[in-house]
Amino acid sequence: LDKLATLPKANYFRGVYIFSFRDSYYKNDGLFFSAHAGAVTAYHSHNDAGTFVFDHLGERWAMDLGQQTYNVVKDSEAYRKRTEGHNTLTINNQTANTFAPIVRFEGNDASGIAVTDMSAIYPDANKALRGYMISDNYQSVTIRDELELSKSSSVYWFMHTQADMYL
Repeated sequence: LDKLATLPKANYFRGVYIFSFRDSYYKNDGLFFSAHAGAVTAYHSHNDAGTFVFDHLGERWAMDLGQQTYNVVKDSEAYRKRTEGHNTLTINNQTANTFAPIVRFEGNDASGIAVTDMSAIYPDANKALRGYMISDNYQSVTIRDELELSKSSSVYWFMHTQADMYL
Protein backbone atom coordinates (compact mmCIF):
# COMPACT_ATOMS: atom_id res chain seq x y z
CA LEU A 1 0.00 0.00 0.00
CA ASP A 2 1.39 3.40 -0.99
CA LYS A 3 1.80 5.51 2.16
CA LEU A 4 0.99 8.76 0.34
CA ALA A 5 -2.45 7.42 -0.51
CA THR A 6 -3.25 7.17 3.21
CA LEU A 7 -2.27 10.75 4.12
CA PRO A 8 -5.13 13.18 4.78
CA LYS A 9 -5.88 15.99 2.33
CA ALA A 10 -6.43 18.41 5.22
CA ASN A 11 -3.77 18.89 7.92
CA TYR A 12 -3.60 21.15 10.96
CA PHE A 13 -0.23 21.39 12.69
CA ARG A 14 -1.07 22.47 16.22
CA GLY A 15 1.58 24.30 18.19
CA VAL A 16 2.94 26.03 15.08
CA TYR A 17 -0.55 27.15 13.93
CA ILE A 18 -0.17 26.10 10.31
CA PHE A 19 -2.72 24.23 8.22
CA SER A 20 -2.74 22.91 4.69
CA PHE A 21 -5.13 21.46 2.15
CA ARG A 22 -4.12 19.53 -0.97
CA ASP A 23 -6.10 17.52 -3.45
CA SER A 24 -3.26 15.10 -4.18
CA TYR A 25 0.25 14.21 -3.10
CA TYR A 26 1.04 13.10 -6.67
CA LYS A 27 -0.18 15.76 -9.11
CA ASN A 28 2.08 18.70 -9.96
CA ASP A 29 -0.94 20.71 -11.10
CA GLY A 30 -3.18 19.94 -8.13
CA LEU A 31 -4.48 22.36 -5.53
CA PHE A 32 -2.24 23.15 -2.57
CA PHE A 33 -3.20 25.80 -0.02
CA SER A 34 -1.47 26.57 3.28
CA ALA A 35 -1.78 29.38 5.82
CA HIS A 36 -0.62 30.20 9.29
CA ALA A 37 -1.59 32.19 12.34
CA GLY A 38 -0.12 32.16 15.83
CA ALA A 39 2.31 34.55 17.47
CA VAL A 40 3.15 37.94 16.02
CA THR A 41 6.81 38.95 16.27
CA ALA A 42 8.28 35.82 17.72
CA TYR A 43 12.06 35.61 17.28
CA HIS A 44 12.94 36.55 13.65
CA SER A 45 9.30 36.34 12.61
CA HIS A 46 7.30 38.69 10.43
CA ASN A 47 3.97 40.49 10.88
CA ASP A 48 2.30 37.82 8.77
CA ALA A 49 -0.47 36.13 10.74
CA GLY A 50 -3.21 35.24 8.28
CA THR A 51 -0.86 34.90 5.31
CA PHE A 52 -1.16 32.03 2.82
CA VAL A 53 0.34 30.35 -0.24
CA PHE A 54 -1.76 28.87 -3.02
CA ASP A 55 -0.83 26.58 -5.92
CA HIS A 56 -3.22 25.28 -8.57
CA LEU A 57 -3.08 24.21 -12.22
CA GLY A 58 0.71 24.08 -12.07
CA GLU A 59 1.01 27.74 -11.02
CA ARG A 60 1.87 29.41 -7.70
CA TRP A 61 -0.91 32.01 -7.50
CA ALA A 62 -0.09 33.34 -4.03
CA MET A 63 3.52 33.28 -2.87
CA ASP A 64 5.60 34.18 0.15
CA LEU A 65 8.35 36.67 -0.70
CA GLY A 66 10.89 34.79 1.38
CA GLN A 67 13.98 36.15 3.08
CA GLN A 68 15.40 39.64 2.90
CA THR A 69 18.86 40.47 4.12
CA TYR A 70 19.04 42.51 7.30
CA ASN A 71 21.57 44.77 5.59
CA VAL A 72 18.92 46.29 3.28
CA VAL A 73 17.12 48.43 5.84
CA LYS A 74 16.39 48.39 9.53
CA ASP A 75 14.36 45.36 10.58
CA SER A 76 11.24 47.37 11.43
CA GLU A 77 11.26 49.05 8.01
CA ALA A 78 11.77 45.96 5.85
CA TYR A 79 8.83 45.47 3.47
CA ARG A 80 9.01 41.68 3.80
CA LYS A 81 8.62 41.90 7.57
CA ARG A 82 5.51 44.12 7.56
CA THR A 83 1.95 43.00 6.78
CA GLU A 84 2.20 44.65 3.35
CA GLY A 85 4.88 42.12 2.40
CA HIS A 86 2.53 39.18 3.00
CA ASN A 87 -0.78 37.82 1.76
CA THR A 88 -2.74 39.16 4.70
CA LEU A 89 -4.69 42.13 6.01
CA THR A 90 -3.21 45.46 6.93
CA ILE A 91 -5.15 47.54 9.43
CA ASN A 92 -2.30 49.90 10.35
CA ASN A 93 -0.06 46.95 11.30
CA GLN A 94 -0.11 43.87 13.50
CA THR A 95 0.66 44.50 17.16
CA ALA A 96 3.83 42.92 18.55
CA ASN A 97 3.59 40.14 21.12
CA THR A 98 -0.02 39.25 20.30
CA PHE A 99 -1.53 35.98 19.14
CA ALA A 100 -3.97 34.91 16.41
CA PRO A 101 -5.42 31.44 17.10
CA ILE A 102 -6.96 29.09 14.57
CA VAL A 103 -10.48 28.77 15.99
CA ARG A 104 -11.94 26.34 13.46
CA PHE A 105 -10.48 23.62 11.27
CA GLU A 106 -12.36 20.94 9.37
CA GLY A 107 -11.39 18.92 6.35
CA ASN A 108 -12.33 15.81 4.41
CA ASP A 109 -11.69 14.31 0.97
CA ALA A 110 -13.91 16.87 -0.81
CA SER A 111 -13.52 20.17 1.06
CA GLY A 112 -12.12 22.02 4.02
CA ILE A 113 -12.50 25.15 6.12
CA ALA A 114 -10.28 27.02 8.57
CA VAL A 115 -10.85 30.25 10.50
CA THR A 116 -8.25 32.44 12.18
CA ASP A 117 -9.24 34.98 14.85
CA MET A 118 -6.96 37.96 14.26
CA SER A 119 -8.89 40.34 16.56
CA ALA A 120 -6.14 40.59 19.19
CA ILE A 121 -3.44 41.53 16.69
CA TYR A 122 -5.24 44.57 15.24
CA PRO A 123 -5.87 47.28 17.89
CA ASP A 124 -8.34 49.12 15.61
CA ALA A 125 -10.57 46.03 15.23
CA ASN A 126 -13.15 44.76 17.68
CA LYS A 127 -13.40 41.68 15.48
CA ALA A 128 -11.12 40.42 12.70
CA LEU A 129 -11.80 36.92 11.43
CA ARG A 130 -10.18 35.42 8.33
CA GLY A 131 -11.82 32.32 6.89
CA TYR A 132 -10.47 29.99 4.23
CA MET A 133 -12.74 27.57 2.38
CA ILE A 134 -11.60 24.89 -0.04
CA SER A 135 -14.54 23.52 -2.03
CA ASP A 136 -15.66 21.97 -5.33
CA ASN A 137 -13.72 18.79 -4.61
CA TYR A 138 -10.49 20.77 -4.06
CA GLN A 139 -10.89 22.94 -7.14
CA SER A 140 -11.66 26.37 -5.63
CA VAL A 141 -10.58 28.60 -2.76
CA THR A 142 -12.54 31.34 -1.01
CA ILE A 143 -10.95 33.75 1.47
CA ARG A 144 -13.35 35.80 3.58
CA ASP A 145 -12.55 38.53 6.07
CA GLU A 146 -15.13 39.63 8.64
CA LEU A 147 -14.22 42.94 10.29
CA GLU A 148 -15.76 45.19 12.93
CA LEU A 149 -13.57 48.25 13.39
CA SER A 150 -13.46 50.31 16.59
CA LYS A 151 -12.65 53.50 14.66
CA SER A 152 -12.31 54.72 11.10
CA SER A 153 -9.30 52.90 9.63
CA SER A 154 -7.73 52.12 6.30
CA VAL A 155 -7.90 48.42 5.49
CA TYR A 156 -5.76 46.78 2.82
CA TRP A 157 -5.63 43.19 1.61
CA PHE A 158 -2.41 42.09 -0.08
CA MET A 159 -1.55 39.11 -2.28
CA HIS A 160 1.81 38.56 -3.98
CA THR A 161 2.19 36.56 -7.17
CA GLN A 162 4.57 36.00 -10.07
CA ALA A 163 1.87 34.20 -12.06
CA ASP A 164 0.82 35.50 -15.44
CA MET A 165 -2.59 37.08 -14.96
CA TYR A 166 -5.09 36.90 -17.78
CA LEU A 167 -8.23 38.98 -17.56
